[in-house]
Amino acid sequence: MKLNISRTLKILIVDDDQEALDVIQDALAATEFEILQARNVDEAFVLIERNASRLALIISDFNMPGANGFDLRKKMLPDLIEIPFVILSGFVTTEIALQALDLKISQFLTKPFRIQTLRDVVAKESDSRVKSLREDEELRAGFIEESRALLDEMEDLTLGFDRGTLNLEAIHRLFACAHTIKGTSGYFSPNTTTRFTHKFEDFITRFRKDDAAVDAASAGVILAAIDITRELLRDLEVFAPGKDLAPLVAIFDVAVSNTPAVAQTSSSRTETKQDEIKVSTELLDSFMERSGELTVLRNMVNKSIRLVELKYGADTNVAALTELLNEMHKTNVHMQDQIADLRKVSFRHIVKPLSRTVRDLAAQLKKQIVFEIEGEDLRIDHAVSDVLNKCLIHIIRNSADHGLETPDERIAAGKDPTGQVLLIAEQANDFYSIRIVDNGRGINLARVKKKALEVGLVSSEELATMKPEQIFELIFAPGFSTASTVTDVSGRGVGTDMVKRSVEAVGGKILVQSEEGRGSTFTLSIPVPKSALIVSSLLVEAGSQVLAIPQSNVRRVLRVDDTRLQFVKDNAYIVEDGELVPLIALTESLKLEAEQAREQLVLVETKAGTLALQVDTIFDVEDTVVKPVAKWFKELGVYAGAT
Repeated sequence: MKLNISRTLKILIVDDDQEALDVIQDALAATEFEILQARNVDEAFVLIERNASRLALIISDFNMPGANGFDLRKKMLPDLIEIPFVILSGFVTTEIALQALDLKISQFLTKPFRIQTLRDVVAKESDSRVKSLREDEELRAGFIEESRALLDEMEDLTLGFDRGTLNLEAIHRLFACAHTIKGTSGYFSPNTTTRFTHKFEDFITRFRKDDAAVDAASAGVILAAIDITRELLRDLEVFAPGKDLAPLVAIFDVAVSNTPAVAQTSSSRTETKQDEIKVSTELLDSFMERSGELTVLRNMVNKSIRLVELKYGADTNVAALTELLNEMHKTNVHMQDQIADLRKVSFRHIVKPLSRTVRDLAAQLKKQIVFEIEGEDLRIDHAVSDVLNKCLIHIIRNSADHGLETPDERIAAGKDPTGQVLLIAEQANDFYSIRIVDNGRGINLARVKKKALEVGLVSSEELATMKPEQIFELIFAPGFSTASTVTDVSGRGVGTDMVKRSVEAVGGKILVQSEEGRGSTFTLSIPVPKSALIVSSLLVEAGSQVLAIPQSNVRRVLRVDDTRLQFVKDNAYIVEDGELVPLIALTESLKLEAEQAREQLVLVETKAGTLALQVDTIFDVEDTVVKPVAKWFKELGVYAGAT
């Protein structure tokens, strides 16, 4: 979702002389801005409050009856001071100039002025503000799109409650969704969405206890709150002024015994734009599989063509057929690359809002924070991007709040007053590695132990045998928090358990490393999703079965005669480049009947190191379509895929 904001950016001109207003408006008519007019300070301030998020510049006459341009600027302090302000004046004294510095007046424009001079001033003074508003628009659009998806999920969860039945997992997820919307909405004006979803959080908290229950009436309140949040998102989208909070949050306090559990949920959903199409990843996966089957068919046809070439090698039609087949293969490979790319999004798109998050957090927490990102060019599968969108903001908020000290604390500890949060994204083979590193106070191990004992996560005996890394993992338990206070930034313990569950849901894991006084590192290791993958593989035979080994894992192909066997405690090894390599007979490992002498060896690189696979026959290298194996095969730990 992207809005064209160039039509909605505005400039306010303030002058008690209507003729002067008209002259300025005519001079700026050819610009991208909508021009607003005000004849006095009070009228101007009403327009400023109503259009603050769209105002690129204010141009005000200095001398006006009742109040001057400086009076208007003072009324804008402190919340609206970021809007550039230009003063029109026939003269400027030293005293006026000094006052202007205190009020952050961008520039004085002498009256009378030349039209081109006015346009130049507008272009110069509005430039930074316009860039900021465009960035805000992009962040706002991304937030609204993500929040609508979260609200749809919340609605589905709520509709799934049976009457009087509590589903704690769903409650935790409801709370996490509301928490995410609340946290991110705080960066946009007005703040009605943030304040409302905070109350929404509080309401859901009632059901995060074992003795609570979500009945039909309570579910109705949750659904009503979801609808209100959707309305507030629409207000944010069109930059509408904030609503009165009191009547909105009243739904959490009034008697709701007659509230239906499903009240007008479908009508409130935002309609999809006609010029936008969403394609499911399942459809893309299916398309990729069909494309992969084409590769297999191409290989089979290619073998047949080779036989035909041997018999009719001089025939020009056969040569032309071979050439056409090669072109078809190139087209198919290109199509596969494009399909795979459709599933991916730029990591830059995922992390772009985080810079704004850290900047705002630094101001809110009164800390000095430098946020750096490495690996923005990495492209990440859509399924993983969904997880990172939910998780990274929680980890980084915790790093900024709990991890980094205040400037005074850092100076007292002999550190630079400015703390650092570093986000590093890499892809190593079949895994994405996302690291969040801070140079803050580190995790207080003793405090984590104490909290873990208080909430009953572990016993003192178990705690005594645990390594620090295992103890750090306890912070991911639901509701676990060592924060002394609950704020809009952190402290409810909702972020970490949601992060862990989201990462593990896609087969990933989280490693926490920390040293008190030095900082912490959170590493998210997430496998690259595979639906259908074209892999160049070495085909071998073991028993009566043909198996494929990815060529990228093959180190060498040997004959048993060319190696020196050694036995260590009845285990067979071969000596290769001065190292002992375990000898594995595939027919024995896979419980296949051996039909002939196993004289061929394939040295392969695995996570466990180099292995020498003893096989019956080695065939050729071919492109294979690798698909996920069934659960019962996957549990054997031997097969990486099927073809």
